[in-house]
Formats: sequence, C-alpha cells, structure tokens
Amino acid sequence: MGFRERDHLVPEPVRELVKKHNRGRYEGIAGVPTLLIDGVAAGIWRRARRGKRVEITVEPARKLTRDERRALGEEGERIGAFLGAEPALTVASLRA
Repeated sequence: MGFRERDHLVPEPVRELVKKHNRGRYEGIAGVPTLLIDGVAAGIWRRARRGKRVEITVEPARKLTRDERRALGEEGERIGAFLGAEPALTVASLRA
C-alpha cells in the first residue's frame, strides 16, 4: 500500500478519519490502527488498558451491517482474551 494506488483499499471517508488522527497526519494509514473489512479499510480504532479492562473504540467510516457488528464484537472478545482483560467495545456513531 505504500507505493501503489490505494483508492480501492482506502476509501476517501477513511482517509479523512486518518487525517484527523494525531499519527495519521504525518504517517498516513500506516501509522493508524485500521479497521479492515474484507481487506478494505472501513474505519479506525484505538485501544486503552484501564486496570483489568481493555477499552476498544472503533470509529467506522460507514454504517456497519449487523453481521459486521457481530464480528466486531467477537474480535473484541478475542482481543480481551489475548490480553487477559475484560473487553469493553464502543462503536462510535457516524458523524454527519
């Protein structure tokens, strides 16, 4: 992705989210934790450890389907299990 056309992998709404992220302004998509759905960037996410919890916040660039939200919840559970922490997943609302 670093040297080729990537419009089909990183849609414009995702590029806008990346530009707003502190690291994204300088490092681009490579410096930002990216939500991938079927190999295409669909948003960004962040993780913070709070005691025995891991807070995962996802900011999608488009509306997620019911199946995508379910899969996101399952992934949050896997991340929590891997880190030995109780996962707390938040999916941010789309901004108008």
